[in-house]
Amino acid sequence: DLGIGYRGGYYDNAGAMRDMIQNHLLQVIAKVAMEPPAVINDDSMRDEVVKVLQCLKRLNEDDLKHNLVL
Repeated sequence: DLGIGYRGGYYDNAGAMRDMIQNHLLQVIAKVAMEPPAVINDDSMRDEVVKVLQCLKRLNEDDLKHNLVL
């Protein structure tokens, strides 16, 4: 029922792909790939998420040319 609400202007400028990749999918990747923290609290969860995100490698132009499917 809510749809995108008042976010239409944001999507017109940034696009749904940028919003989804930079935010939601990176969060999902981090949560799925992280090690279980020794203690469940905000700091330990964040620390495990940061470890995963630091392991991601930036794709260069050659990687994109040969591995990106749109």
